Amino acid sequence: MPAITTPAAARLPHESRQPGALNAFAATGENPINYIVRHMNLDSGSLGAEGQLHNLRAVREGTRVFSTELRDGTRIWTILLPQGILTF
Repeated sequence: MPAITTPAAARLPHESRQPGALNAFAATGENPINYIVRHMNLDSGSLGAEGQLHNLRAVREGTRVFSTELRDGTRIWTILLPQGILTF
């Protein structure tokens, strides 16, 4: 059985946090690093089956990987772009 590898998030050169996500983190008191760690482990959060399959293909093909989580009615998207830029 081939090993499953995580995205290139372990060597992120850049991180971008959007104002809406920062506000959501502030409102809930959550730490963004928890989302990054989950994302690096291919935890897709509340993505459906189609999104999870997309992520598995993305890891194999080197395209963008998504994860999402819903907190207090706010959807937080974590996206790893092929260039190694993580944004949420």
